[in-house]
Amino acid sequence: MRLLALVILAIASVARADVYDQSVDQFAVERKVAKSKLCESTDAYTKTLKFLRDTKDFHFNEEANRRISEQVSKGCTGSAERFSQVLVLLKTVGLSEKKSLEVALEFVFSSPDVQKNFIEVFSKSFLAEFFDYEFPKAMKLALDLSKDYEGDPAILRADFIALVKYCKEKKGLDLPLSQCASYAVLVAKLSQYHEKGIASEFIALYEQLRYRKDLTLDVKKAMEIAPRILQSGPKAKDNFFSAYEFAMKDLEYDRPHALTFGLQLSDRSYIGEKPPILQFAEKKQ
Repeated sequence: MRLLALVILAIASVARADVYDQSVDQFAVERKVAKSKLCESTDAYTKTLKFLRDTKDFHFNEEANRRISEQVSKGCTGSAERFSQVLVLLKTVGLSEKKSLEVALEFVFSSPDVQKNFIEVFSKSFLAEFFDYEFPKAMKLALDLSKDYEGDPAILRADFIALVKYCKEKKGLDLPLSQCASYAVLVAKLSQYHEKGIASEFIALYEQLRYRKDLTLDVKKAMEIAPRILQSGPKAKDNFFSAYEFAMKDLEYDRPHALTFGLQLSDRSYIGEKPPILQFAEKKQ
């Protein structure tokens, strides 16, 4: 009976903890997302409030200014600058006041590099340095590249720019610009599995797939296979070619079967959880 009572008490404690975690301690979750232990929260609040009071681009009332500043202060040191820079950029290119505010608040808890990725990618896309993109597509492109990425944002940014430049060259992928943008994002995000970045590795791999005499894949096939290989980390490319060559010479497979064998073994170059980018390859099957 005593043991049963202890079990019931433990279950009740867990249940109370679950309710508390889900509904009460949201601020603790937000602080964890901010990924910082020491925050200049008052500085963030006062800078945001001063910015909102002084700017001529936005017209929130004093009560709204204070509520917004309170939200921004949760984002820790630098949140005021991240918030104001994104807010001004979006308003400048014509986004509504309400939507600009919503997006800017998303970056309160982001790192400076994530915010920089968004600003640089969005600016380049929207201002047509790389693409003649309409606003919604430019926004999605920038958000896709700046969010849900676990690697070094500076490397991601450099890889994206290098891939776009390659993509636009006649001897590169030679894709329509709309496809080029989406594909560059897909490949650039693989840099989180490659310590030194992905652009140079991708270009070398793609050109091998296209121009090696024993491969000579068409553009579409090479585009599908290159991310499939690189998604499994820095060992995957060597594993693929070693397996492919072994299958051709020792196993006496024909080219399609040797290619499948090479991909099968390169997929095993990544140990641990399934890389999220594998979804790309699965959708293509």
